[in-house]
Amino acid sequence: MTLEHGFLRNPIKNSAFTDRINLPVWLVRWTVLVLFGILTSPAFACSCGWTSLEKSFHESDVVIEAKLRPGSATYTDSKQFGGRDRVVDIDVLRVWKGKQTDALSIRTWASTTCGYSFKENVHIVVFASYERPQQATGDTEASEQGKDQPPIYTGYCSNNKVLSDDSQSASIVSKLDQLKDAAARSTETKKLSELRQKVRKILTESEAETPR
Repeated sequence: MTLEHGFLRNPIKNSAFTDRINLPVWLVRWTVLVLFGILTSPAFACSCGWTSLEKSFHESDVVIEAKLRPGSATYTDSKQFGGRDRVVDIDVLRVWKGKQTDALSIRTWASTTCGYSFKENVHIVVFASYERPQQATGDTEASEQGKDQPPIYTGYCSNNKVLSDDSQSASIVSKLDQLKDAAARSTETKKLSELRQKVRKILTESEAETPR
């Protein structure tokens, strides 16, 4: 900051520097301003590789339509990344992925650059994931059913969507409905396959034990 202000306030005083690198004063001032803007921008502080709706769905543990409960925000120490978390209570209006519930407490980073800013009276498609600090088991379903459910996070890069009455929002909802149905069919197919494998194993073991 001091260096930048020095260039901007005293370009002549710093002319020895610009002479040595053969740059005009205006170019140095412009470069400093651009670099300062980049380094302090949210995009630089929290760079996101935006993904498709389908990828966000598959990579998230929970996908819901939700609305903020006014005045519910509190702050706590972050268990995942250090620093502080903002914890908000949300009303769950629709569930595309995850267990059915009417309400949920969700964490986001307290930082305005990487945290997600929930607004009152706004319907939002929230993509969220459970905390996995040690990746001990990688079993999300077991974590959900456990007595101590881990914190659930969303953030600036989670690809959350604000819903309204326009055609784009209708398209998002329709796509999520399709993904939910496809996931349900995939789960049923997987369960049926596992059942067949168990039956096949039992029959094989039974045949091996039968005296000939």
